Amino acid sequence: MLHRNSCICQLYSRKARAACYLRKCLHRSPRLDHQSRSPHITAQQFQEQAQLSGSLFGDPLQPPPPRSSIREQLKKWQSENAHLTLPKFEQPIDSGENVQTSLTRLNSPDDYRSGDVVDDDENIDVPPVAKGAEEDEAVTSSLYLERGDMVELGGANSDRTPDLAIFTQDFEKQVQFYTMKGKWVHATAKSTHYILRSFVPASMVDKIIPYMPDHEITEEELDQAQSFSLDVPRGVGAPLVEKMVNFWKESETAYREHASTLDGAHRALAHQTDLRFGNLQRIAQRLLGNQRDRSLAEPVLYAVHKALVRSGFAFGIDPRSHRNTGVFQIRPVQQVVAVEKVQTWLREYQEDMARSATRHPGSQLHAGTNIIQNFVKTAKTLVQESRSFRMPTDSGNVGPSKIRLAITREQEASRSSDRGIQFTEDEVFIIRFMEAWSSSGIFKRHPTLKALGPILLHAIGEYGDFELNEGTGFMFLQEIGVLTPFENRIKYDENLLLPSSQHSSQLESLKSISEHQDFDLQDSMRDLRHVRFETVFCIDSASANEIDDGIAVERIPDHPDQHWVHVHVANPSAFIPRKHTIAKIAGHMSGSVYMPERVHSMLPSKLTQNVFSLGIDRPTLIFSSKLDANGAIIGKKISHGIVKRVRSLTPQEVDAALGIEKNEKESRTIITVGGHVPQYRARKSPNLSASEEEDLRLLLALGKKRRLLRNEAGAPNFAMREPDIRVLNRFGKEGLGHQHPKRHLVKFVEGDPVLQAIGKPYSEQSYASSDPVADANLLVSEAMILACEMAADWCRERNVPVIYRGTGRRSERADPEIFYNTALKPLVDSGIALPTHIELRYMKMIGAAGLSITPVRHRVLGVDTYSRVTSPLRRYGDLLAHWQIDAAVREEAVTRKSLINLPYQDVDQSSSYLAFSKTEVDLIIQRLGPRETLIRKSERDSQHFWFAMVIWRAWQFGEAELPETFELVIQNIGGHDETLVSAIVRDWSISARLWFPGSGMLEKPKLGDWWEGKIQKISIYERMIVMQPVRLIRRAVQA
Repeated sequence: MLHRNSCICQLYSRKARAACYLRKCLHRSPRLDHQSRSPHITAQQFQEQAQLSGSLFGDPLQPPPPRSSIREQLKKWQSENAHLTLPKFEQPIDSGENVQTSLTRLNSPDDYRSGDVVDDDENIDVPPVAKGAEEDEAVTSSLYLERGDMVELGGANSDRTPDLAIFTQDFEKQVQFYTMKGKWVHATAKSTHYILRSFVPASMVDKIIPYMPDHEITEEELDQAQSFSLDVPRGVGAPLVEKMVNFWKESETAYREHASTLDGAHRALAHQTDLRFGNLQRIAQRLLGNQRDRSLAEPVLYAVHKALVRSGFAFGIDPRSHRNTGVFQIRPVQQVVAVEKVQTWLREYQEDMARSATRHPGSQLHAGTNIIQNFVKTAKTLVQESRSFRMPTDSGNVGPSKIRLAITREQEASRSSDRGIQFTEDEVFIIRFMEAWSSSGIFKRHPTLKALGPILLHAIGEYGDFELNEGTGFMFLQEIGVLTPFENRIKYDENLLLPSSQHSSQLESLKSISEHQDFDLQDSMRDLRHVRFETVFCIDSASANEIDDGIAVERIPDHPDQHWVHVHVANPSAFIPRKHTIAKIAGHMSGSVYMPERVHSMLPSKLTQNVFSLGIDRPTLIFSSKLDANGAIIGKKISHGIVKRVRSLTPQEVDAALGIEKNEKESRTIITVGGHVPQYRARKSPNLSASEEEDLRLLLALGKKRRLLRNEAGAPNFAMREPDIRVLNRFGKEGLGHQHPKRHLVKFVEGDPVLQAIGKPYSEQSYASSDPVADANLLVSEAMILACEMAADWCRERNVPVIYRGTGRRSERADPEIFYNTALKPLVDSGIALPTHIELRYMKMIGAAGLSITPVRHRVLGVDTYSRVTSPLRRYGDLLAHWQIDAAVREEAVTRKSLINLPYQDVDQSSSYLAFSKTEVDLIIQRLGPRETLIRKSERDSQHFWFAMVIWRAWQFGEAELPETFELVIQNIGGHDETLVSAIVRDWSISARLWFPGSGMLEKPKLGDWWEGKIQKISIYERMIVMQPVRLIRRAVQA
């Protein structure tokens, strides 16, 4: 490697030195003052650098070469330049070790292989397992990049100069771009944070494709390609470079024209105490727009984008979704001032410590140094006291308590103990700073702020044996009594913004009012509730917090092979006006967030349980589908009604009533730590009548037919299920109560909750299309999908704007229908077990599911139209659909005319019968999609946190027996690092990481392989179980 690089230096030393000089000129140190002028690189510098790079290529007018791989180009260069020798002082040193492993790589400014700073869990490749059939992954409709789109690379890091680039093509795990420097780069989608659609025609990009790699690039090839500058000839790429450079120039001009306004953006937009959000268009309009001209040119918007990103801590982004939403966090003035204050104190402390180290003991200490030293003294005392009953660990969490408390009617498993110590106001500032660093992770884009946490930990002097990272900082907050020893940090995500997370006092106050205030809510649809059902089956777990759906079946006397399936859904939209306080809270939440320790409800719990949940004489919105002998929909209607009788059943009770035998008890793996699970009175078995059992059998048979129809339409099935987690602290009630950080009065926690994980084994089940697995879960899921399909089509016929869900795919990807018919269906029809990695490959071809204002086919579910309507108590999108449907039903009743095929006019809401216009629904989609994805990810991460806690306490502290080794199925080999792969632990159906050492002693892992492994490390902070491979059990089945 050194030999080749030195040869390049000999051949192009002058130009290489010039390029190096340019890179040094372009480099800048991070500026953290949120009001400082944002640094901007001139377009001329970029153009000069692009010309230097492009001039290495010879005649730009020569015809494009045949497509060849980067490997072939490297071999050709080596053969042509093998005669070159290195000067003596540049000969490689034979040290007997790999130079690459002994030196730290200095990343090129064009190296985007590792992406930008993202959420810590975005680097953990967890396969999308255990989603229910109707749980599509919600993202915005602008999901994919198209050839000709322009993006910004590297702009999310506050210390990195951004680069404009045009999307060319994507591969399995890498995305290819052509930058304004005239270079191609391979990156991940996470590297893009600003997107301008259709910046240039795809035909312009087509001209450079022959000069670009046509496959994914390995780590070594990326290093070598950067050294050899194997880029597009200047003459070929010049039109694209010119377009990007001109755009950059225009954005620079816009910045200079509005510099004072953009530099003062935070003062103009921020609230004193509350976190705010705003998308780029609204922020730019607020800062630079006027009432007459509501639109701003794209270069102006990009200038605003750069100014906000480079303004330091004052503005934040969520790297997981910012490229699609353009949403910025506008941090409160109070928080920014507090962070700057602690930053100043720690810098003063550093200066004084450096001065004392250089033998200037007589110098007067700064005020900040005294504050830090006083806090260090208090913290050191608390840490030492905490370690008398809880030991620190290298897992980013304190160990379990030496005090064990049993759960009884009079006693909880854990209790707080007041130590009589209060933190001062200055110390609270420091605590909040440490929380921002380790709990919320909001310093990730700001290296200078991120570097201050370790300084404080080092000063305390109790963490010499630990890495001074965010995990240790989180454990420190536990050791001084601020956080509980079993704190789930997911709830502190400022983008999730739960009302209890204390990021917004106004939101917390509104949520409290909605939970405790008595609202006089009236049923706006009561005059239209003509349908009354005698019996509705509500099938859910015994611990369900709300019952929002039920099922009934109706026979048609004259047509014994046809049936009506009625799905009854709670109807809160009839009681809550869309502009009510409760509706606003629901809109912010976007959905209930289910964590094992607590449910964060979208709607007030007292209303969902006492007014809206299905029950005797409760209102319902009924989605009725008429099915033929094959299960196809031949009729539909939506009506409002009253439920007269509810039969509440668990899935296990339904299976038992229908004689469906399962061996779940024998196959489940139950692990309990922290004590014994309290025994409660057993649930009374339901006494179903013969007619009720017949109705359930009929519903199951119809559900089986529906599943067959969807399978034939290409809907995949997944066998994996996540484990159930139980967190027990009080007798008779699962979960934990409100737990806020104790920032003023120090409290330690004695004891720990009892934790139980019920693992459900992963298996590659047979999915023969003639015999799908029929049980209560199938009955319920098929009924819900049926209602959502029917409702979407009902709204489509009437041009009622709702949130449709469907799948889209990139045009250059393989056709999923061809893959299904030629590779999967033969296996399915023959009853051969279908490995999940093959189904995941099919899912990638289908494309991710997204939200749309227009109907779109949902290939994952195998239906033509789909809109969620069955959970309005816990999903805002469903509640919105109910508002729209209520309005449409009332309009048809008032006018006595059907709305079918009437043209839709997007008029002002005041002159429309609808609750939301099409424009409003489209705007809601832009926020709701990423929000739903974040909620789903937060729920999954919370499951992983508590499961890791169970296994950690069993493995490291011996609180439960575990097997020596485990079987794992490899599900994902991601990125450039193939030494750490994602796998499913067979006994638990939970993800883990399998660490393959680079010694080559083991066979190379492949997708779908079955391996035996043993636990190597568990990180509670990262919610990660890492295992060491022991042996290969069997290779994967290939399609």
